[in-house]
Amino acid sequence: RFWVGSGLETSTYRFQNGTVVRNPIGSDVQAERATHPKDVGTYQLQGGQLQVNVAGSNHNAKFEPMDKGCFGWDAGIFCPVEVFKPGTTLDGTFEGGASVGGGAVMSSTAITFKRDGTYESESAVSFSTQGRTTAVSGGSVGKERGKYRIDGTAMHMMPDGGKETVVSTFPWDDGTQGPAPRRVYFGGGMMNRLK
Repeated sequence: RFWVGSGLETSTYRFQNGTVVRNPIGSDVQAERATHPKDVGTYQLQGGQLQVNVAGSNHNAKFEPMDKGCFGWDAGIFCPVEVFKPGTTLDGTFEGGASVGGGAVMSSTAITFKRDGTYESESAVSFSTQGRTTAVSGGSVGKERGKYRIDGTAMHMMPDGGKETVVSTFPWDDGTQGPAPRRVYFGGGMMNRLK
């Protein structure tokens, strides 16, 4: 979603029985409310208007049905996605990244998931800025390995010697040929399959 003046928002939403969850990391609404209450709210579709109330912010805008179950609402396009089936493991390398300020800050992550439930990741971040008389640049590179487990729309990452994190995830078929899934939504960004 593009918001005029503030940029791009990459978020997922679960609409179910009058409850909406932004960036869900599981299937239990009560657990979602306990871990991130500001992302759980209500919705109502009535008279061609969709009203969403999350974190005390109430948005009401025209609901515009589209093809393939998608809809337009509040300057964004929303499309249904599939969730991973129970017991799913991945087999492949996926890459994603972001750039801000015309390349002033860039990040890239590559994660290799194996069928045995292990993963290895590499990430790189770089920045640069230039003033009238000085220029500063730098960056960092990180590596991690550990175990992972997928539970619906939640990916549990358990790094060796580190603390478990849980991120929102789902598979995405972009229509290209090759092993599935072709892309994976991972904690706020879409990662493309490299192999």
